[in-house]
Amino acid sequence: IMTRVLCVAEKPSVAKQISEALGQSFTVERTRNKFCKAYKFSMTFGRENWDMIVTSVLGHLLDISFEDEYSSWSRYDPADLLYARTHIKSNDDMNDIVSSLENYAKAVEILIVMTDCDREGEYIGYEISQMCLRVNPRILVKRCVF
Repeated sequence: IMTRVLCVAEKPSVAKQISEALGQSFTVERTRNKFCKAYKFSMTFGRENWDMIVTSVLGHLLDISFEDEYSSWSRYDPADLLYARTHIKSNDDMNDIVSSLENYAKAVEILIVMTDCDREGEYIGYEISQMCLRVNPRILVKRCVF
């Protein structure tokens, strides 16, 4: 039995390095984003056989912005912006990456978040996990620290 695993890095170069380190040989698949490739290979982890897909994002998948009334920051005292309402929405520039992630997430049992271990990387990892859980609520989310 093969366990299907999706690993997502913060940057395309890291996804490639991870694949080179883990996979003795891998195939490269194009995704919907020309910069983010998917590296596919099989490996043994402990006593389990894993079918791996390693891919990446290009930073944040979500944007936070002020409500429309605050669209022109220069018209407001900066102190007013501390209390202004915000909303979170998808970053339109990342739609192709989100679509690829969701497609891969539907078919795997495990998601391994492989983002940087800093505040920004942790939040990008959270965004990745939320996008994947939205389409596959049964996915087991793991965090890789390196």
